Amino acid sequence: MKIIAFDTSTKFLCVAVWEEQRLCEYSIETGRLLSTLLSLHLDRILKVMQWKIGDIDYFACGVGPGSFTGLRIGLAAMKGLAFSLKKPVIPVSSLDILAHNAAKSLEKNLIIAPVIDAKRGMVYTSFYKVVDGKIKRPSSYQLLPKEEFIKKLNKVPTAFCGDGLAVYQEDIRRKLGELALFMDKDYWHPRCRGLIQIALDKINAGEISDAKKILPLYLYPQDCQVK
Repeated sequence: MKIIAFDTSTKFLCVAVWEEQRLCEYSIETGRLLSTLLSLHLDRILKVMQWKIGDIDYFACGVGPGSFTGLRIGLAAMKGLAFSLKKPVIPVSSLDILAHNAAKSLEKNLIIAPVIDAKRGMVYTSFYKVVDGKIKRPSSYQLLPKEEFIKKLNKVPTAFCGDGLAVYQEDIRRKLGELALFMDKDYWHPRCRGLIQIALDKINAGEISDAKKILPLYLYPQDCQVK
């Protein structure tokens, strides 16, 4: 089974391929060159793996929330490839990817709160529980003003990840003090090893979709979105 996965929800392009326990992952900061670099690196990875595009069995993609433009570019590419090849797609929230990557590096069970900077004094977030190595999400995906997000933080040990820490880390520290664990910058953007693992779990559970049904997870109100 061959899987190709990528996430374009942040300023980093993350691409990975998986085949029978072999994982190859690549991440690069793209700035405004995402549309150019995405196709370029997909082509390079396929050549390194000696795959043809038709060899791929599944496409997995991060669907956000995150960069409005980045998500549109990434999902357009994924939908075009999957639709033309008639291959299934596994959509995954970029918040889930962040939480999964963080959980794999923690030595104890904690609450995990990804924090993505949504601009305008807002954050994308959700809350996850890690119990015996398994991740559960008891809350919904949320777009919150900073003040409301800080109010929702319970005074329990919590690990934070995501690029929102560049803006809101001190606010979180004032609320939780030593109960807050801030992941380093390697965990501030989605990494595709987490996306691949979630995709494998979804494939095994039969939770797959097709290109026509995949939508980005924006969370902003309809009047802030392209109709």
